[in-house]
Amino acid sequence: MTATTAEPRPAGALTPGATGRVARVIGPVVDIEFPADAVPDMYSALTAELTLGDQRRTITFETAAHLGDNIVRAIALQATDGLVRGVPVQDTGGPISVPVGDVVKGHIFNVLGESLDVDSSELDIQERWGFTARLPISRSSKVRPRCWRPASRSSTCLPLTSRAERSDCSAVRVSARPSSSRR
Repeated sequence: MTATTAEPRPAGALTPGATGRVARVIGPVVDIEFPADAVPDMYSALTAELTLGDQRRTITFETAAHLGDNIVRAIALQATDGLVRGVPVQDTGGPISVPVGDVVKGHIFNVLGESLDVDSSELDIQERWGFTARLPISRSSKVRPRCWRPASRSSTCLPLTSRAERSDCSAVRVSARPSSSRR
């Protein structure tokens, strides 16, 4: 591997500042090679500086998979136009974070936590949470099996999952309706 550097780190510590390089670009999917002792964790935020003409912009990625051989697969959160192999990529050492609390009320933010309606310097952001933080479990959500009778009149039963998870199930057609207790 060439053109990668890493700062010395204590054992078990995050490595903010580890630098890798772009190995492959397939649309928004980017494979990035890092030194063996500095492979970023899953869901870590990665950034790359890109210069096109006289414009300079930062592309943010999120680590999606470890492919082996010190290569991670990352998903770009902006357009990858102009991104080529060999571009240096910086590991931020943490996940993508967004502001939380009362300061966000009434404002519009993008997925990176950047304010779109006012300058970020005008906001008093005290706390940021990781983008992939787990949500607290609601005590009111109940998990129970339900059966639907699709338009073809054959019953479809789904396993014990939450209602939100069932909404993604392709087995239930849009025209399906809850079955009655009568058969």
